[in-house]
Amino acid sequence: MKKALFAAGIIIMTVLLATLLFGYMKGHGTEKDPGHKDMVGCGMMKGHGMKGCCPKGGDGGMMMHYLKGAKFYLKFEEKIGLSESQVEKLKTIRDDSEKSAIKMKAELKTLMVDLKSVLGEDKIDLSQAKSLIEKIGDLKAELHFAKLETSVKAKEVLNAKQLEQLESLMKEFHKEKKAHGCYGKKK
Repeated sequence: MKKALFAAGIIIMTVLLATLLFGYMKGHGTEKDPGHKDMVGCGMMKGHGMKGCCPKGGDGGMMMHYLKGAKFYLKFEEKIGLSESQVEKLKTIRDDSEKSAIKMKAELKTLMVDLKSVLGEDKIDLSQAKSLIEKIGDLKAELHFAKLETSVKAKEVLNAKQLEQLESLMKEFHKEKKAHGCYGKKK
């Protein structure tokens, strides 16, 4: 009887863990939040112990300073006076980053399918499930670090004056967002 209860407990915990992983992945896809595609961003940080860029979640402070990517800087090409050389470097960083992210996300989806298959078996192989969960966690960490690394590389392309101009534009943007709420709703 105790063995059956223990086995049932393990199965329930495994299913809960898998459900949490699926929920985490589903809620953190940047494709679903086009306004924040070039940042590690708001969606990832809300509710996970970090302040986001939305006024409701805090100002994000220093963390947000490093989360802007090449795609973000290219949107302000004319306003901050990017040279042709800077534009080309940022485009290369953006394209390389997107290609790498596509590969990692595809691998992540494959691992999630494998995990789902393992969890769907009548007798769950816990060591195989654990291995897959660890691989999924490692790949997610690698993906987040790659985004941070890309953001740092993109920032290094800009000069001090351009960074100041961007900071000014961002302050203006956040001031507007605070006045209207994060998603355009009045407070």
